[in-house]
Amino acid sequence: MRFPAAKKYRPDVLWFDGIDMKSDAQALGLYQAIRTLRPECVINSRIKGCVPPKKIPPPLCDYLSSGDNEILTGNIGFEWENPGSMNTSYGYNPNDPKWHSAEEIVSKLVQIVSKGGNYLLNVGPTPEGTIPQPCIDRLAEVGRWMDHNGEAIYGSSAWHVADEKDETSGRVIRFTAKCSPAATALAMSKPSASRCPKDAVAWSGPENDNPVKEHPDDPRCLEPVPESHSPP
Repeated sequence: MRFPAAKKYRPDVLWFDGIDMKSDAQALGLYQAIRTLRPECVINSRIKGCVPPKKIPPPLCDYLSSGDNEILTGNIGFEWENPGSMNTSYGYNPNDPKWHSAEEIVSKLVQIVSKGGNYLLNVGPTPEGTIPQPCIDRLAEVGRWMDHNGEAIYGSSAWHVADEKDETSGRVIRFTAKCSPAATALAMSKPSASRCPKDAVAWSGPENDNPVKEHPDDPRCLEPVPESHSPP
């Protein structure tokens, strides 16, 4: 199979969006042509269809693209991404006011990273080539959150536990990790009544100045010391 675009433009990434018109033989031929002309090019799993492959590692790709706005249930031990939208549409749709809040976007980001994934967040420009104001507002809010919590996101991936529910508050705490046995615990609000495993003691965000102590009901866990009990 010939693929002149790969030779002419030398792409680093080819992101397919499920043409659903190729036979297995055609998909294999396309994959082999890309590998021959541009061996270092990264290919996503939608080279043949949009349905995420069940076999891990999947064939004919370098990473898995999940369904649109679909977060996997856990770490699959293979690179994956979630293609997400900022409202219910991909591309610009002036008749779609159902915007996700910045809190929802951050929550999805943390959940995806805690499961070893990457967040491919779609922003649809207007016909004039500008970014819609609701996107700008939400991305600015997410950016401010990242200013405080980026250390838990950038360069991080899944820990051996993705999340843990605090039975007292009902809050779900998610964990991310770098190349370390310790993890960062992320809660979407101040974790004054939450606990986390002892080997994950780095609370992320502007609230992380509080010391931690052994949880009285579970010596395997630590909890933040309330501000009123913090040493001067």
